[in-house]
Amino acid sequence: IGFDLDWNDPNTSNISEMVFVVCDNLFCGFFTIELVIRYLSYPLCSAQFFKCPVMRNWNVFDLVLVSLMVLETWFLYFLLDDTGAISSL
Repeated sequence: IGFDLDWNDPNTSNISEMVFVVCDNLFCGFFTIELVIRYLSYPLCSAQFFKCPVMRNWNVFDLVLVSLMVLETWFLYFLLDDTGAISSL
């Protein structure tokens, strides 16, 4: 986050915007895969992911964070154009 805030200025940065897009996609993919592996690791059924008394709160918290990250990185990328307005698909 710090690197992104310091160096992702289109007016003064020498680093290509593509570097930041690739890093965002890599992090989003990594965290999505981690959550899917954790979801599939519950032995009896996947519903235990939400019912396990020890990890329930953390699992829901991580699910919300990854969902927001997927929404921002992959879903909104195709909905918004360069100006930030909703594009006509």
